[in-house]
Amino acid sequence: MSNNTHRKSEMHPFPFDIAAQHKLEFTSKSALQKTLPKLLDAKLQRFNLAS
Repeated sequence: MSNNTHRKSEMHPFPFDIAAQHKLEFTSKSALQKTLPKLLDAKLQRFNLAS
């Protein structure tokens, strides 16, 4: 495996494409804990499930 291929696979952990709006990137557990509730509320508003 060449270095370019190895780097590319590290940057794209999924074997398929994921749209940017469906990706959630975080650097730490605390960053995820801060971001996830707001993100879930925003996504669930579409279904009138958010409180």
